[in-house]
Amino acid sequence: MNKNFCALPWLHLHPYPSGKVFRCCAANKNPWKVGNLTTQTLDEIANSEEMNKTRYMMMNDIPVPECAECIDKERGGVESDRLFNNALYKDQIEDLVKKTNPDGTLNFKFKMLHMSIRHSNLCNFSCRMCVPRSSSVIAAEEGIYDWDHDKKTDKWTKMIYELPGTKNAVMDINTVRPNYLEELMTYLPDVINIAILGGESILIHDHWVILDKLIEIGRTDANVIMFTNLSKLHYKDKYIVDYIKKFNKFEIYASLDGSGPRAEIFRNGTVWSHIDKNLKTLRDNQIRPFVHTTVSAMNVWHLPDFQKYLIENDYFDATSTSYKLNILVRPNELNMQLLPNSYKAIVEEKIKKHQDWLNDVVKNSYLASSWDQVISYMYSEDKSHMFPKFLEFNKKLDDRRGQNMFDAFPELKDLPSLYTG
Repeated sequence: MNKNFCALPWLHLHPYPSGKVFRCCAANKNPWKVGNLTTQTLDEIANSEEMNKTRYMMMNDIPVPECAECIDKERGGVESDRLFNNALYKDQIEDLVKKTNPDGTLNFKFKMLHMSIRHSNLCNFSCRMCVPRSSSVIAAEEGIYDWDHDKKTDKWTKMIYELPGTKNAVMDINTVRPNYLEELMTYLPDVINIAILGGESILIHDHWVILDKLIEIGRTDANVIMFTNLSKLHYKDKYIVDYIKKFNKFEIYASLDGSGPRAEIFRNGTVWSHIDKNLKTLRDNQIRPFVHTTVSAMNVWHLPDFQKYLIENDYFDATSTSYKLNILVRPNELNMQLLPNSYKAIVEEKIKKHQDWLNDVVKNSYLASSWDQVISYMYSEDKSHMFPKFLEFNKKLDDRRGQNMFDAFPELKDLPSLYTG
């Protein structure tokens, strides 16, 4: 397998609530869309000129510009989504490529073996690293939903969608494609892995319709991952614990990036006592979530303490690999490569002490070694000239929300004096 190959263009598409479709969640910049559900079906998009070209380039070991995030992570010593998915679908890759024509066109009917469900941007949080198309709260704050880009004219158009009578700007994929849910369900009999995302996935009605359909057609053998901010465990009369027990493999991916006031600033809308209570409820039901932590310039110093807190409270299986340190690449203003080098050294020292604790007390070499990727990526490029952008970005959000980053993250207070640019 060549270094520019990724399995996903053969078995996956990634629609957003606006109807725009991308190669995957990492290649989701507006100019990179491969289709639009307002005018095309999923099958048409899977066989579009853009997707055919992508497969052709990958089979011929030609770098795909839209794969920049994975390339950036790999260059920084981090396992990318591309590498993860190639390993996940290693048994299918040879057959899929063999049935593909030299020009990248498919010589078989497209099946969505890897499905990402993201039917709405409905959310109750406005996280620092998030954008309007993934959070209705941010959409309401900014008065926009998304930006659309026309490749032919290179013009940008502001997309505005406000649900009458509400304070939130909400986009739902069924608004732009009324029969989309029915179309998507035709792919369920063949699916292997399903990722349910948001917005906040637990709040979105269609997600529960899809889970019920999987149960109805006897596909409880599909691997389900539900990403959630863990602010809620119920949707109307539905309880996530009950659904977990109905599937052979149903994992909760808890998006947690800190505790206490830090969590409440980084993922605005968080009430940490509620998250803590829900973690205890899952633990009491013998459910340990997979913790999915975003590592940014803002919270990287705090994260060793946070991981230790979760371990000491038995909130995830500390003997397993169920903790993912997700290195933030975008937005650039929160990328930890922009930290002053002297602060990076402080962070590195703290991580190394935490690694010693993980090796000596927890005895989990996976957890300990996963921090090596954080250090490697942090140092792989010096972007400290961008540090003023970090301060500007967070000051803007603080002013809008009546918050103060330095109150919640006191370890950052000395950062401006460490900047020598």
